[in-house]
Amino acid sequence: MSSENTQFREKVRAIAQSYKILADANRNFAFAASGIAGFRNLIEQRNMVVEDLEVLGAGLLAEIEQKFPDNSASCSNLAEMVLTLSTLLPELAEDCDLVKKALAELVESDKLVDNSVSGFRDEIRAEIARIRQGARGLRGYRQAETFGSCFINKIK
Repeated sequence: MSSENTQFREKVRAIAQSYKILADANRNFAFAASGIAGFRNLIEQRNMVVEDLEVLGAGLLAEIEQKFPDNSASCSNLAEMVLTLSTLLPELAEDCDLVKKALAELVESDKLVDNSVSGFRDEIRAEIARIRQGARGLRGYRQAETFGSCFINKIK
């Protein structure tokens, strides 16, 4: 395998690894245990990895355009670049499959995070409803305002 193909392989594996890191972080996240601060950390980690992926994607696109100048396949995002690489360089098909699998894991783990956060959101809504119900009951016991004079009240 040529050194150019090795560079492609390393970049494709780095993409797969980045997706796996995000999926692992999602699977380890528990909103009940970590709360808002933990959720912020998860989002910040995702943002950092996405920035790295953007740089990696730009480098990969430049290499694809340099090595395959007459390539007509669309390479507007990482998924299309990986798909294009699997057709242009069949020896990278296994590595490209790793990216697909890692991305599928990330999507599934995103659903777990969404369920964790939405479950907590439902609990908050139920608690707010209980508080509002209690506030309505308290209004019935509110005392009439007793300030003012008897003379002024009779005139009204």
